[in-house]
Amino acid sequence: MGFKFKDATAPSRSSVNNCTEPTGSEAAIDFTKPLTRAERRRIIKRLKEKPAQEQPEPDRYPPEVSHCTEREALKKSFFEISRLTLSDGEAVRMMKGHTIKVGELTYWSGTSGYLFYRRNKNPTPLKRFNALAKKSGIPVPD
Repeated sequence: MGFKFKDATAPSRSSVNNCTEPTGSEAAIDFTKPLTRAERRRIIKRLKEKPAQEQPEPDRYPPEVSHCTEREALKKSFFEISRLTLSDGEAVRMMKGHTIKVGELTYWSGTSGYLFYRRNKNPTPLKRFNALAKKSGIPVPD
């Protein structure tokens, strides 16, 4: 009984049940809402059918040699300037753009491992007063 009427507004009807589950990537699952039973079944079925991907072993790939040498160069130059030792974590943070303050100096680095530093421009009022007193020859307690 496949009749088509000209200018019909309603879709044609079928006696076949069209409630089939979409397969593959057709149906996107919304994980912001609780899953329905059918969605849970579909996920479990897909996980059982698809083999697990192999994870790379951490020892299989050597660490980035260039980053190690740059980090060591940064640690060496920081020690030569400040006579303080940097840990590996501090060196990595500095290479990501973080700063370290030691006294009146601020140190930072880029990913290249070059060390930059600058003296703080605004010393405290007491330090400025003591510096002016020393210039004038007035004894100042340390």
